[in-house]
Amino acid sequence: VHVRFNDFLLKMRDNLVPIRTDGSGVAHYDTEKDAVYMPRQKDFEHYNDYVQETLRQIVSATGHQQRLAREGMVMKNGKAPSEDAVKKERLITEIASGVKMLELGLPARLSKDSLSMVDYWTRELKEDPCLIDAIESEVNGALKVLKKAELGEKVEYATDQHQRETA
Repeated sequence: VHVRFNDFLLKMRDNLVPIRTDGSGVAHYDTEKDAVYMPRQKDFEHYNDYVQETLRQIVSATGHQQRLAREGMVMKNGKAPSEDAVKKERLITEIASGVKMLELGLPARLSKDSLSMVDYWTRELKEDPCLIDAIESEVNGALKVLKKAELGEKVEYATDQHQRETA
C-alpha cells in the first residue's frame, strides 16, 4: 500500500498539483499558490489518516477555478463561497477521498470536522432530492481528474487549454 500510495503521490505532483511538506501541522490546499501542504507522515496517529487527509487535499485541488471550478472552491467577484457551498464541497471531498481509499484497499472515515456536518448533509439531501445527483456528478468529475493524472496525463489550467485551442 505504501508503494502504491507513493506512486500515486508522484503522479499527482507531476500531473496535477504540487504537494509540499508543511511544518505548521495543518494539512491544507492553498488556492492562490495552487499547492497542497501536508504535515509529515509521522505527525499523524495512523498511516491511513495521513493517506486520507492527503487525498482530501488533492481532491480539493481538483475544484480549483482553473480545473473543475466547483462552487465551494471559487471566489466570485471577490466574495468567498457561501457556507452551504463550502459544506457541499466538504461532502464531495469526503466521498471522493473515500472512494480513493477503497481503491487503495484502506478503510475510509470522515474527518472530525466533517462529522459535525452529517446532520446538515442529511437534512439538505432530504430537502433537495436532486442534490445527490449534483454531488455524484462533482465526485465523478474529481475522480476523473485524478484518474487522468494517475495515467500520466498532465491536468492543465483551463486558460492554457483555451489559449491553445484559440491559437
